[in-house]
Amino acid sequence: MEKIDWDYWLKRKSLFEIEVALLTLGIDPENHQIDYLGDHYLVDMNALKSMQKDYIRRMTFIQENRFTPYEYMANDGESGNFYFDTEGRVRVKRFLLWLKNEDMGWELPPELQAYIDSLGKPSKTKLIKITQQKLSPKEWNPLAEQYATELLQSNADIGIDDTAKKIADMFEKEEILSVRSDLIKPETIKRYLSDWGFNLKRIQVNKK
Repeated sequence: MEKIDWDYWLKRKSLFEIEVALLTLGIDPENHQIDYLGDHYLVDMNALKSMQKDYIRRMTFIQENRFTPYEYMANDGESGNFYFDTEGRVRVKRFLLWLKNEDMGWELPPELQAYIDSLGKPSKTKLIKITQQKLSPKEWNPLAEQYATELLQSNADIGIDDTAKKIADMFEKEEILSVRSDLIKPETIKRYLSDWGFNLKRIQVNKK
């Protein structure tokens, strides 16, 4: 495994999902490039070699559990009871508690495992039976940006209408609703993406 500055990474308040996945594999995120927006990593899948399959699987689990609520993540002074924050990142302390309390069967770097083992395990680890998450615009906007960025990176010619529809489908699949318990509509997402500067970012991708 690579030499990683664990003291730095474990003291961070929040990290990108990709950073978290790489760290669980003992890979230093600083060895991977940042994309043109400056807030996403470009992971060279070939460089992962034998870890490629584990990386994909861990990213899948991390993304699927973004808004899964747990009792042991409540009452820590932060909003919500899941490890995803309102800026579209992973809350480090909550994520480490998740790794400690949920049996994922992941082999972790010894430094990371030792830190997780040192965390106090709450007496209650029961999953709260809530399937839907009601998010304010401030909470779902960063997630829409992330999805839009990923869609542009996979297809730089995709238009704003198709992007908004795909993001709406993703939200529905993850059971993400508005604060009024309604599905977040493509038109609403399109308006936000327009304000975000979608067309400019698409031009930037085409210049790459």
